[in-house]
Amino acid sequence: MEHVQQAAEFAVRQMLKDVAAVTRERTGSTVLRAVDYMDDGSPICLRVAINEEEGSAVFDFTGTGVQVLGNCNAPRAVAYSGVIYCLRCMVGHEVPLNQGCLTPVNIKVTAFLHSVCVTCQKGWELPHRV
Repeated sequence: MEHVQQAAEFAVRQMLKDVAAVTRERTGSTVLRAVDYMDDGSPICLRVAINEEEGSAVFDFTGTGVQVLGNCNAPRAVAYSGVIYCLRCMVGHEVPLNQGCLTPVNIKVTAFLHSVCVTCQKGWELPHRV
């Protein structure tokens, strides 16, 4: 199992290095930002700071709206699931779902988040639009 996790970690690190290089070339920075809004106007904020040398990243959801009444909230596990899903999609080849995908990643979330799947998708579209 350790080999599978190491292979996933390597794949994610390499992808992050590639994204950082393209982003730095286009914008002069390896920091990506995205904001989207729920139907009620609550913000979903994502800042991704990529360390190009290490192939690591910090996904920071600071500024995202607080918990609301209803079913539009996302616990921490949903935020992690959204991030790992996006990472696996961006790698470009099959990577088994495992903890190795998250080894090079630090995820900062507030106590309560809205649905973050849209944020991950919008955030990762950003490098391709710049």
